[in-house]
Amino acid sequence: MSPPSPSQDRTDDQQTSPDNSKSNLEEPGAELSPSTQRVYKASWRDFVGWCRDRDEIVLPADADTVATFLEERRHLALSTLRNRLSAITHFHRVSGLDDPTDSLVVSDLWHKVSQQKRSEEGRRAGAESSEMSFPPGKILQQGPDLLSEHFGRLADENETFEKKLEKAEGTWRDEFIETAQATPDRLTVDQRRLIPEVTYDLVALRDRALLLLMAAGGSRRAEVVRLDVTDVVPSGEGILVGIRKKNGMPKRVIHAEPAEELRFCTARAVAAWILAGGLGEGPLFRSFDPHENPKQTRISLSSVNYLLDERAEEAGLDPDELKPSDLRDEPAS
Repeated sequence: MSPPSPSQDRTDDQQTSPDNSKSNLEEPGAELSPSTQRVYKASWRDFVGWCRDRDEIVLPADADTVATFLEERRHLALSTLRNRLSAITHFHRVSGLDDPTDSLVVSDLWHKVSQQKRSEEGRRAGAESSEMSFPPGKILQQGPDLLSEHFGRLADENETFEKKLEKAEGTWRDEFIETAQATPDRLTVDQRRLIPEVTYDLVALRDRALLLLMAAGGSRRAEVVRLDVTDVVPSGEGILVGIRKKNGMPKRVIHAEPAEELRFCTARAVAAWILAGGLGEGPLFRSFDPHENPKQTRISLSSVNYLLDERAEEAGLDPDELKPSDLRDEPAS
């Protein structure tokens, strides 16, 4: 593990006990870029909170403590884990302390975790592409055009699904339901930074579709979490996404057409997630099992909050200053 090597200057905020009120070391250091400072601050806050919950010493942290922290956080993305260890390195070095991530126990574990995650990412992409009727590139680029075929195949196999599709068509095409447009034009600069890059990975596909429905579609967390697959209706070159009230009654319909920028195209993001996940009857946005395969259970509001914090950290934004409602804010005119 070779994180950045910041200044060796000491800080007045050294901590030898998790009870020290200054243990969060809120200022990572002026020698770092603003985005790196924000990432390190968020990563360090996670480590400090974890140590406090277990009554572990934060500064100097024991190598076994860091290894246990890494093991318990190994569900996070590889880039996020790297940020965690880099922040631990940074705050120890600026405090004039030995870096616990240089220890053999942490280095060996980091090697195993990083190798495993890279292997899993490769297997996920390969497994999904081999199981699907459409190639990954076509799913990412032409998803809305393929949805009708996908839904038709599922309807032929499941009469209940067919009836739900028919009911959704009648509901969401009703001219008396309020219609909203999902377009990249309503995304702010910070919102754009939160949207994952386009990649054929199930987690990234789900997260991009979910965040775009919130940001470009102006939807609340609870509205997005309530969505079922059958609330998505192919429409011309795009899709309709029906938003329901808490009691299940129709509230409005989001119309999303293909946009020039693939990364910020809501229609293709939602369609790609459905196709790559092979989703049929049930929740649109789902949690994953330990092998990152979609489960039948609906994603929770707390998971959406966690997703926002993680995306903010990776984008160099301050998770503490990002509220879920910010994703519905439109750019200032």
